[in-house]
Amino acid sequence: MLGWQFLTEENRRTILRGIREGAPFGGPYHLEFDWCDPCNLHCFFCNNKNRNQNGKFLSYETIRSILDETSPDLHSVRLSGGGEPLFHKHIHKILDLLCERKIIIDNFTTNGVLLSPEITDSLTRMRVNEVIVSLNYPDAASYSEEMGTLPQNFDRVVKNVEYLSQKRRGKNSDSSIKITLQFLICGRTAFDIPRMVKLGNRLGVDYIYLRGISGIEPSKRIAEKDKERVKEDLRQALIDDARQRRLIVNLVDEGLDPFYCEAMHEVYAIREEPYPSPIRANNEYCYMPYYSAAIRGDGGVYPCCMLINDGGSEPLGNVNEQGIKEIWRGKAFAIFRKEMETVQIMRPPLDVKKCGFRAIFDVCATHYGCPITWNLCDADFYQKAEAIHRSKRNSLRGLFLRARKKLHRFF
Repeated sequence: MLGWQFLTEENRRTILRGIREGAPFGGPYHLEFDWCDPCNLHCFFCNNKNRNQNGKFLSYETIRSILDETSPDLHSVRLSGGGEPLFHKHIHKILDLLCERKIIIDNFTTNGVLLSPEITDSLTRMRVNEVIVSLNYPDAASYSEEMGTLPQNFDRVVKNVEYLSQKRRGKNSDSSIKITLQFLICGRTAFDIPRMVKLGNRLGVDYIYLRGISGIEPSKRIAEKDKERVKEDLRQALIDDARQRRLIVNLVDEGLDPFYCEAMHEVYAIREEPYPSPIRANNEYCYMPYYSAAIRGDGGVYPCCMLINDGGSEPLGNVNEQGIKEIWRGKAFAIFRKEMETVQIMRPPLDVKKCGFRAIFDVCATHYGCPITWNLCDADFYQKAEAIHRSKRNSLRGLFLRARKKLHRFF
């Protein structure tokens, strides 16, 4: 839930006050730290290649200053996106600093090459919710070719995951780290689902994440002639996993999501559980700019990780030039929050260009276009926030905005 689960009731009330009055009265409570833009691999599917090449790192002193400034509001961080988090030259000092401040690592995504026993020992001494290891391929040959690295790094990552899995369960460990092993499903790996699942089970990870790749050329996708075989393998894997519940699947990019939903009906029948009703997100809006921010290795500050990659939005400030609190309460963030409030009053979907928005993107103006929507807040909070929006929709500004939305349909 991107740190939401670590908020106190007082934090939630403060965020609701911010939504009501249109300004933050606390926070940020959660940060996505992409503290180094460079990466030690060269994956063909990387959506951050331009920034990976800029060589920018947040200095240790800057990271320490950010933690000083956000105390005591900051509860958790997410280490993901950008480059490889473990590639930072002061990674050991940074982890010690997070441990010293008792800041929770909610989610830590790594390619695993630098997930050494020393790093694992540090992580198991901290409060870490989840480590996601992007192994992506089931053998050294495909791993090396598609991720632009040496074949021996495949075995290195496997050994590192094995050590982490064993260390967290050691008799002297009270670590609650969950391990997710990520694999990519595309043309190259179309027939590899059984091998991926077998490897994940052997390593004793908690979850095996099978996902597609967005933005790749059609020739890299699963061929139509191969999709029936993929469906058979996926269905069998889901049925075999029905009781263990280790598999997480997202194959929207390969057009297999309808089949996955169909197969999950069988899984729920095996579990003797009712199939979940479709999520109705008509009141589940994004409140990221009231409790979280993302920071890149070049110091740029963004509302969230969806806007941070190559081709994303312009930063709302830079921590190498301003304090994080100054940016958090500054004009650029205020414009972003105001436009998000407009979305919540007018109700999505909206055409960003027709609405004249300057800060938000199309993905911000829909319930279903943003994958982060499913990782935010809680039902009680959504109801309380929606009550605030209902009141605003009936204000003069709200009536004007809703009338403007109707006009947009005709022009």
